[in-house]
Amino acid sequence: MLALEPYASARSVGGREPHAEPSVTPPDPPRPGTRRRPAGGLRRALRTWAAAAALVLVGAVFGSAAAQSALRVVVTLPPWADLVGRVAAERATVTTLLPAGASPHAYDPSPRTLAAVARADLIVVNGGIDAWALELVEASGTDATVVVLLETPGLDLRLGAASADPASHVHENDHEHAAEGDPDPAGDPAHDDDEEHADEHADEHADEHEHDEGGVNPHVWLDPERVRQLLPTVIEALSALEPEQRASFEARGAQLDASLARLTDELRALLAPVAGAPLIPFHDAWPYFAERFGLDLVLEIEPFPGREPTPRVLAEVLDAIATSGAPAIFAEAQLGDRAARVLADEAGVAVAVLDPLGGREGRAAYEDLLRYNAATLLEALRGWEPPTP
Repeated sequence: MLALEPYASARSVGGREPHAEPSVTPPDPPRPGTRRRPAGGLRRALRTWAAAAALVLVGAVFGSAAAQSALRVVVTLPPWADLVGRVAAERATVTTLLPAGASPHAYDPSPRTLAAVARADLIVVNGGIDAWALELVEASGTDATVVVLLETPGLDLRLGAASADPASHVHENDHEHAAEGDPDPAGDPAHDDDEEHADEHADEHADEHEHDEGGVNPHVWLDPERVRQLLPTVIEALSALEPEQRASFEARGAQLDASLARLTDELRALLAPVAGAPLIPFHDAWPYFAERFGLDLVLEIEPFPGREPTPRVLAEVLDAIATSGAPAIFAEAQLGDRAARVLADEAGVAVAVLDPLGGREGRAAYEDLLRYNAATLLEALRGWEPPTP
């Protein structure tokens, strides 16, 4: 069955006239230095934004009839926006919520974003990483169909960092101090304050992940074969809104499926020279990609984006680099590379920058995004040889 969120039934969209080529409408750019609020803060912010979003909606009512003839599809992440737009073609106007270069872990929606959600006929959410979109759905009062791709039956998923104990690194630090002979902190008011702060941090972190899909790793779009599994979900969602267009949606979906199959073969051949090479990325975006294309995902440096690894984790990373002979570590375009470069200098290895989300020039098309990452990995890992025992 189709993985549809039961927020509301689909709008009736029969009788719409064909529209011009689909457009992808970018939202407002993210404000520098902002991070996504925890769920409670986001709800309060959404209530504050509701009046402003209503004004935007009033203006939208007076848009041209031609603009309203196409399906209004809102997609959270740039790779999915490209894929959904190619299946829908001229039958949809696609709006991408996450701006190019922004991290979904630090996304701060604007009133205009809320208005786009409120106007939508269909909202496509990856799941987990973009759980903030479900907050927007609730706040907007939209009657759109909501599809959460991770809920597609039969999809093979891997556990992610969200399944870990949010306070585990705090406890590790406590054990480190004890092992180093620090005094027993019991009864120390300063330590009590530290514990209170740690608890608050853990609660905040758990709150950030409260919508993660059961702790699974959500980065399924970085594996073209899993994307192929999810295309029928997209086709079915569009066809439910415009049944008379089902044949067209299916035909374009078949073309895209064939393109993705060719892409898998292309990237396997490209990365064959570095098969088995160690992959040490900063963020946990790459298990599906590594599994598909034969890379050895040794560990992630920062399993929770925006949360600095502990000294113990950093020591483990340095040891893993030495043990595996990794010639490089990998930062991400959306998260910056300063911390990665400091660590790389300590380890004496190179830094390369991967991009899990694209949406920018040269990486807007899904295939181009994966080619960019495969080429980056090949260049950084070329010449790797297992260390001599």
